Amino acid sequence: MNRKKRTKYALMASFSSLCLSIAMLLGTTYAWFTDTASAAVNRIEAGTLDVALQYATSWNTDGTPAEWANAEGQTLNWKASSESEEETVTWEPGCTYELPELRIFNNGNLALKYRIEISGIKGDAELNNVIVWTVSVGEEGLADENAVGNMLVTERQLSSGKFHVLTISGKMMDGAADSYQGLSIDGIAITVVAVQDTGEYDSTDNQYDADRVYPVVNFQSLKSRLQEGGTISFGKSILVPVKDIGTDLSRDINPQLQLSGDTVLELNGNRLAFDAETVQGEVHSLPVLIEIANGTALTINGGGTIDADAGDHHPAHCFYVNGGALVINGGNYKGAPMLFEVDNGSVEINDGFFSSTELYNTFLCYVLSGTVTIKGGTFVNMNPQPYVADGYAVITEQKGETEFWYTVVPTNE
Repeated sequence: MNRKKRTKYALMASFSSLCLSIAMLLGTTYAWFTDTASAAVNRIEAGTLDVALQYATSWNTDGTPAEWANAEGQTLNWKASSESEEETVTWEPGCTYELPELRIFNNGNLALKYRIEISGIKGDAELNNVIVWTVSVGEEGLADENAVGNMLVTERQLSSGKFHVLTISGKMMDGAADSYQGLSIDGIAITVVAVQDTGEYDSTDNQYDADRVYPVVNFQSLKSRLQEGGTISFGKSILVPVKDIGTDLSRDINPQLQLSGDTVLELNGNRLAFDAETVQGEVHSLPVLIEIANGTALTINGGGTIDADAGDHHPAHCFYVNGGALVINGGNYKGAPMLFEVDNGSVEINDGFFSSTELYNTFLCYVLSGTVTIKGGTFVNMNPQPYVADGYAVITEQKGETEFWYTVVPTNE
């Protein structure tokens, strides 16, 4: 074989080796040094705010409570002396009666602060004038306000798993006159209202709970908070007593609640209504649930109910807008017969469901002066067309032989 052929064979062998190497490389998996690191995030678990109200059911020989039971929804009886347990509890001048001890227990895992509200007198409230009340929490005695209808126990703080013991006693004054014989007080309610406290820390501090406000749970607390203004959150449904001003002029307006500053009501699905049981005989004045006057503004949110029906066809209104402004953003409203009266004020309705008693049930409102602007909502047997804002229209739907629903919607123009 000559040199030329040997060179050719050598080149061919080299090329074959190169192809084989490439083929082998293509079938090979390359690996680099790698590593990973990960951290698990602890689960997010919301804390629980849970306050329990319990009452003593049995006592040790030294008089301290031995057993407790859930007090929610219970009617507490005044304690008789251990020497006369079968004797009927009868109030008379000089006597003192106590309720079973109450225990406020923090059953959740968040620190809380609470207030105790004692309210709801019905019956012969003047009897309360000769009863001196004493309330204490733990070892701290509280000043007697001599008026259970407005009694408010000062704010207390309570850590998770801890409790405070509350004692309440009443003494009838020694000099109570014969005129108090046979009178009675009932309807007294004890309510514990709790909100989060500054007990726990987040990544920064523990002040994120500092501005928590107490929800209102009865007429007295709502009346007081309306004098302060700001945002008022409902924690329970509230009944408003009907107090007649005793005039023979049926046009006299008699508001039961009044604003002192701009206020936002968060109904939170609760109900604000007249307490029909407080209506005694003929009501000569025109009861109104809330008056908005003197440049104040009331905004209502929260999908609850405001009901002005005082029973037995007594005329009443939900609102008297007297130089103020009312904005309704939702909820259910029932007038008796009218929803509101406007005198030099303004009303804006953006949403809600509105109805009236069968007495004059075609009346939506009574406008002496001022403006009513409607941009939403449904009105039963009350056509709101005269008050519908520009860009909105009324859709009518028949729900029965005599019931028509008028719903205000945007025209999309």
